[in-house]
Amino acid sequence: MPRALLVLALLSLVGARAEAKMMEHFDLAGLVLRSDAIAIAERTPGKPSHYRVVKALRGKPPAALDLDDSLYDFPAKADARVYVFLTTHEGAPYIMPSGIRAIVDGKVWRFEQWNNPGGWTAVRQGADPSDQWRGGATAIDVAEFERELAAAIARVDAFTAASADPVKHRAQLLALLPPAGDARAQGGFYVDELGRRVQTLLAKAGDLDGALLAVMHDHSGIEYGRELGTAAQLGAVAADASRPAAIRVAAMRAITSDYTFFNDASTIRALVALYADASPLVRAAAIVTSSQVFDWSSSDPADQKKSGVLRGEVRGALAKTYAKETANLVLHAIADAYERGHLRLPERRDLPAFAATVAIARGYLQVDVVCLRGTKARPVKVSGTHDGAPWTPAGFNITVHCGDGLGGGADVALAPGTYTLAVELSGNQTIPLGGMFVDASGEAQLAP
Repeated sequence: MPRALLVLALLSLVGARAEAKMMEHFDLAGLVLRSDAIAIAERTPGKPSHYRVVKALRGKPPAALDLDDSLYDFPAKADARVYVFLTTHEGAPYIMPSGIRAIVDGKVWRFEQWNNPGGWTAVRQGADPSDQWRGGATAIDVAEFERELAAAIARVDAFTAASADPVKHRAQLLALLPPAGDARAQGGFYVDELGRRVQTLLAKAGDLDGALLAVMHDHSGIEYGRELGTAAQLGAVAADASRPAAIRVAAMRAITSDYTFFNDASTIRALVALYADASPLVRAAAIVTSSQVFDWSSSDPADQKKSGVLRGEVRGALAKTYAKETANLVLHAIADAYERGHLRLPERRDLPAFAATVAIARGYLQVDVVCLRGTKARPVKVSGTHDGAPWTPAGFNITVHCGDGLGGGADVALAPGTYTLAVELSGNQTIPLGGMFVDASGEAQLAP
């Protein structure tokens, strides 16, 4: 089960660490897990932020609630009645982050933070939880929402039951998660809370491989916050050539949750050793992960000196790898690392002028084109086939590092089937991006 390179996720991670007011949002199971009570409530006319509980759905909420909902931008014509997920703060009921579901004309809306800093923006509640990372979501009605909420509560209860012996119940725990896939949430800061808890539970029980299998099911929009073990433990998994490439890449994805890994000499050197791995997926992931040394700085002179040594080692290893590398995926990772380190790529006339990768985010194909020489280009389109027939995606964004960007269409659900993908640039230049398989549930797997 191949994984995408995760360039976008890794790059966004660095910026996300600095955002003090980033507000995470959750799917229904995540809200259930983190809530003390769930209720249907009505806002009291003439009394802002005052609610009367109409029906308790879980737990024992007070009959009257004074809730600070000032950050929630309710849609026009929203009903007074809402679904609210409650936690406790300083002894009083408090709205879980993103924990309101509004109703407009019988349809349900949820909330994400789109501006940072900023409050909660209303978006249509689609099929849970996949509307967080798939395109083409349409708002569900109240009856469907209540069915999906009941299903989320059942998943949480099943998780609690299986938690007593997680290693024995690994299969049951993984079955509670959405299908594995390469699509990521985009817009706001989505965290798959249930997935993260399954990952942590298995890792703490000693089943690191099971935890990494759970990582493959995680479609969160942010990568930090996992508790899977030390960078050394994860690095050992990444270095184990007997394991599937997907597990090894997932281990490197998880390493980034340790905010100090990029100044840890043993971890960085273990990743650099993987530049020579037989798998292009592993080589590319190792380059993307280790090149975060270029983003690190410290006010401590000793730490800064140490990181300078590691940056030098990474630069040297990148140069040696680039001198003989031919895989598009790995070339893209190297070029991106050079750009991150404000370095100039060595000259190689035997290569194409460009390398490119693709990621999937909420119904869009996100294509990133890097330049292996000084040639400039204009993006034209993403093209390919779907089950053998010519196909052009309805929603895509193309970034060209030595040219212009191009975006088009709306986010749409990808139809099941087998795809080939390519990006077309001006001058009749086409870069193959590999394949993609979308299963019957709608989850997409990339094969770079």
